[in-house]
Order: sequence, then structure tokens, then C-alpha cells
Amino acid sequence: MAIPLSINNVVHLYLYGTIDEPVDVEKALRSSEQSPVVSTTVDVASYMASVGRFSSPFQTKVVQDFFGGNLDLSKYADSDGNIDVTLEQLITDKLAKNMYQVSISQYSTGMGESDYVYRAFIWGSTSFRLGGSTHFVVQGQESYIKGASMLPYDTDFDFESSSSIAKVANDLYLKDLVDPYGIGRKVNLEFTAQDKDTWQQSQANNILHAADDNRGIADYIQSDLPYTVLTGGVYSGILQTASLLNEIHHAAPYIKDGMNVVYGSNSPDESADFAGSAWSFDATKGSFLVGGEGDDIIQGGSHNDRLYGGLGKG
Repeated sequence: MAIPLSINNVVHLYLYGTIDEPVDVEKALRSSEQSPVVSTTVDVASYMASVGRFSSPFQTKVVQDFFGGNLDLSKYADSDGNIDVTLEQLITDKLAKNMYQVSISQYSTGMGESDYVYRAFIWGSTSFRLGGSTHFVVQGQESYIKGASMLPYDTDFDFESSSSIAKVANDLYLKDLVDPYGIGRKVNLEFTAQDKDTWQQSQANNILHAADDNRGIADYIQSDLPYTVLTGGVYSGILQTASLLNEIHHAAPYIKDGMNVVYGSNSPDESADFAGSAWSFDATKGSFLVGGEGDDIIQGGSHNDRLYGGLGKG
């Protein structure tokens, strides 16, 4: 069953591999035997109502060419010259992928919308395709498409990205905020085939004519801003909102019982390995120092530290 994908939930999946935060801090480190990737399913209808609402059949080149008279479908005409062909048939006949796929950057889309932080932080760069059950219809002088739907592609959540905007924001700010000790692992965000089929069926009676072109949705896209404005610095600044910071600090608490929680790794750690982070040792109080599977050498300081050596020899 698909889970509600909040910032809190996706951060927990990334850090711990589960929705629930571990009760004991020493259980937050996953073993090396556990999968390096966590997968979860996302509800298509909910996704398309939020993140996917910025996608449109009119953004695809195949639809643009169809209504622009640049898509030759004459071989599919019946004896009366009428045409009714699905996208799936066109794909079978070697229609190029770039004709029915689109990419939308959530970093620079709908920046003034109330869900911007959610979309940019979790989803980042998103991709969609026109549903295979979309019909291209020509009846006499009338042309329209029927049953058009946009479908999402699977993606993932981590702090690796090909987007220059995301790379700067992740490297300068977000990764250290969420995962300063590198304990997180990639989260695959997947849409099931059955769920996508259900979504397509729900759009089966949609009929679109050229006059319905809703690419005015580009009003949400800040294309009028120079690219240098849409840099990671601005993106990370936008994400430094009270709501995001509160959610991240709630989802990824590095303070327990008033003390900083400092994680090592599944390799041999020494006390010096725990230093060098804004979340690290506190000069006025003790810390939780959590080692992993390696043979750790952990030494406390002058306060009441709590030391966890993990599964190795400590």
C-alpha cells in the first residue's frame, strides 16, 4: 500500500529505512548487510493532483505536432478518411520517446505555491509521459485527442542530482542539514503499473481540442527569471523556511535527552572520526557517540557521554 509521502516520512526512510524513527539512537545505523536502497510506492492520483498538476498533454511534442498538422497519421485512416489511433500503436510503430515524454523541474516551477518546499525538497526533477491509451482522432474536419493522461516515471530521493540547482543546494546546505554523518541511503519512489492503469482509466472520457491548450500553466514556471537567479543558493535560501526546518529537525533529530547525537560508520571508528560537524561534540554537555559494525575505539570527554560501539569489537 502506498504511504503518505511527507517530508517527515521520506527523511525517515532515507535515514533509517523505515517510516518510524528508532526509539534507541544506537539502532539508527543500518548494518552493511541491509539493502543500500529502500523502495516505497507512491499513490499516483495523489501525486498527479500535487506534483503532477504541472504536467500537460500539450507539453508533449506528439500532441503539439498533431494539432499543428505536423504528425502524419494518414496510414491509419479508414476508407472514409477518419483516424482513431492510440499512442501505444504509434509507439509500436517506432514513435521516438522524446515525442511523448516531458521533464519538469520542481525547483523552478510554482515557486510561489504553498507546496513548493514539499515538491522541490522531495521530488526535484520530475519526468512524465503521455499515457499509451491516449487516442488521436480525426473525424472529417474535427481533430481531437481522447483519454489523454499524463503518467509519472519512477524516481528516487537522495542528495545526488544532475540538476545544477539541486547540486549546489544539496552540497552547500541540505545534505549536511539532513544527514551530516552520511547514514542515509537512497529511497526509490515507485508507481505501480496497476495504479497507473487506474489513473489512465479515470481519464478515459477526457476530450481535448487544440483550443484547450493549457500551457498557460507556464505562468507557474519562472522562465522570466534569469538562470543565475535560479541557482542553488536561491533555492536553498527558499528552502530555509521555518516549516521545512521544523520538519527536518523533527524527522532527523540529532539531539536526545538534551545531548547531541553523533554517528560513526560501519567501518572502524575512532573518537576523532566523530568530530568536525556542526552537530558534533558540545563543550558544555555530554554526547551520544554511536559507532557501527567496525572495531571502534570511542573515548568520551569530560562530561557524561554515552558510548555505543555497535556490533564490532569496541
